[in-house]
Amino acid sequence: MPRVYLCLAILPILLFTAGQMLIHAQSYDDHELRQLLLPNGCPAPCFMGIRPGVTTVEETLKLLEESGWVDQIENQTLSISWSWNGKQPRFIDVYNDRASIFLVC
Repeated sequence: MPRVYLCLAILPILLFTAGQMLIHAQSYDDHELRQLLLPNGCPAPCFMGIRPGVTTVEETLKLLEESGWVDQIENQTLSISWSWNGKQPRFIDVYNDRASIFLVC
């Protein structure tokens, strides 16, 4: 009788282990995130082609407008704020529809 219980216990453990191995064997695709944070020709730190202390305010506004992800842009004295239009990549927090960059002079 204990052998039956042992066999019944081993079967779910083996199935659970096989499932975990299949989940961990899948490749992770983060090319969208890498393209956003490290675009070609823009060494880190870089976000959407904007580099702190290097990119001017005018260039930053132009990059945001051309991205196709931004709805409204507000240019304040020390920061630029914008709201997403819903076309941004899926890994950007959709519950926080406002973002901002603080300008370094």
